Amino acid sequence: MQSTKRFLVSMLPGVLAVASAIQPALSQELGPRLILEDSVVLEETGGAYIGQPGEMVVAADGSVMIIDVYSGNVVRFDPEGRRIRTYGARGRGPGEFRNVGAAAFVANDMLGVVDGPAPEMEIEFFDYGTGKHLGQVKTIGLVTAAVSQDNRLWLGGVNPDGMNALGYGNLADFGSPNGAVIQGASPIVLDRVRMSRPYVESRTVMTTWSWTRMHVGKDDVLISFGASPFLLRADLEGQVLDTIPLLPATRRGVPADDEFMAMMNLDDVSTREEYEERREEMAKAASLLMNVSRTNDGSIIVVHMDGERKGPMMLGTLYVSSISSDGTRQCADTVVPTSDTDRPIAAFQKDNLFVLDRRMGVGGEAEIQTVVQRFTIDPNSCTGQVETRQ
Repeated sequence: MQSTKRFLVSMLPGVLAVASAIQPALSQELGPRLILEDSVVLEETGGAYIGQPGEMVVAADGSVMIIDVYSGNVVRFDPEGRRIRTYGARGRGPGEFRNVGAAAFVANDMLGVVDGPAPEMEIEFFDYGTGKHLGQVKTIGLVTAAVSQDNRLWLGGVNPDGMNALGYGNLADFGSPNGAVIQGASPIVLDRVRMSRPYVESRTVMTTWSWTRMHVGKDDVLISFGASPFLLRADLEGQVLDTIPLLPATRRGVPADDEFMAMMNLDDVSTREEYEERREEMAKAASLLMNVSRTNDGSIIVVHMDGERKGPMMLGTLYVSSISSDGTRQCADTVVPTSDTDRPIAAFQKDNLFVLDRRMGVGGEAEIQTVVQRFTIDPNSCTGQVETRQ
């Protein structure tokens, strides 16, 4: 087990540690108990299927939105797995996507989808019910996360100009009386929360592990970097309040800063073969934080992935961990059962964890099926077990 001291050394200047009264008492046990509630096979046909899932969003009504990087669109399924509609298409026109895949959200009867290469990224807005394109709002920074809460839109990612990772705007500022998005609205800038040291000092870390994940509550924001061994907790103005260490049990964890940055140094790479070998090494270098949430009782839930690259494909094993609301107890690394056909994707909705998995068809079917599993997390039962609801 890695020591708490290492995490304190990695903290940002000016960031407060977890309250000193409770941090020394942090104890670690087996991971939280997971209860598999159901498993739904999504409806796909030869002419309408998910080619390469990028990310998944679960709306309040239970609908599942999957960003399909291959087709350049977003596909919506109902809670039973039936296909409802598609939003957008590949292209450069209004409502079309150039480089979709990083993030999306549902708010105020709108679906927002982040698109485009930085620094010219945009959020494309669609009517959630009809799929009609409503307009777009520009962003400044490489945006990899989007969360709405109380009419405010929070964006996370990396912004090399200022080395910040968080920004927000008010959704009401983007709308007009006829439902369209106001053209020419001010862009949302990632101008809060300085990135951690490896991201600031290593361009490879910043570009390769660029994604962030967030949970926005009524009083604070939890923000994580893809390859950092801690969460940051900020207030609703984006001011960092404290740092929460994430202690690995069976997952790889993250190397110490100096070791990690040295590993990411590609200055001496001269051939394509060597570059591919280094990519394999980088894929196995760290546990990647894939998502973060809070349960109704205030416990923090995080999902990590230990990745492995096989040719152009990234595979991985998911681990779920929980931290008690008072910060004194961490239950680390319950393994989520998935196949090894594709990279699993995790999303939260309330106290439920949804996991998208790609599997070979059963019963003689040769096609790959896209399956969404729904789990309830019991953060206070640190058994490390995965059970099926009877």
